[in-house]
Amino acid sequence: MKIIEFIPVEKMPDQPSLGPVLIDNSRGKTLADKIAVLKEYDADYYVFHHDDLVIETKELLPAQCELMRTHNIGIGGLIGTLCLFESCTWWQPQRNVVTVGAILQGDGKGGAYPMLDGPGFRADAVSVDGCFMVFSKEFIQKYEPHDFGSWRYLYDVDACLQCLQMGLNVGILDIRCRHDSQGQMTQDFEPTRQKFLTYWKQHVNFPVIKQSEFR
Repeated sequence: MKIIEFIPVEKMPDQPSLGPVLIDNSRGKTLADKIAVLKEYDADYYVFHHDDLVIETKELLPAQCELMRTHNIGIGGLIGTLCLFESCTWWQPQRNVVTVGAILQGDGKGGAYPMLDGPGFRADAVSVDGCFMVFSKEFIQKYEPHDFGSWRYLYDVDACLQCLQMGLNVGILDIRCRHDSQGQMTQDFEPTRQKFLTYWKQHVNFPVIKQSEFR
């Protein structure tokens, strides 16, 4: 099994080093732009994460990717939801009820606090957070980008719904990561959410669960 880790950086080097592959993560780069780079490399699984995220138990990745293979998972993540509401986020409106996964979240002061919403591997998620995503080769080959007007938002949710539409599963991986971002929603989110819903409501009813039927 071949696994490649893609680490986003602000500027691509002239000659990418061997081993981990660096992706241009500058403003305006969409997930589609980044996956276009991924497609240039042959692998069974592609590990993508933000540059402010550290994988603390990287040695567990091969076993988790094997679980992805046996459970027909096209996208694996750290934390997400079992039910996607029209909020289009995994943490609203019923975080304590439908959120699954775990992550160490930076507090902006050098420390971190655990978000333990349901740790452990599972294969029945609907969407996972885009700070860390493992893509299968099958998903990468079939993924088609959608433009909802902002490169910042809902690329992860859109990818997960496409994954389910393909007949693949979305999963939660049992890997410990630390994410230091303290990003806040900007005014771009709401118009992006509306365009996202306008498109996806033509293909599936909300709220979306694993058993939802796509049109």
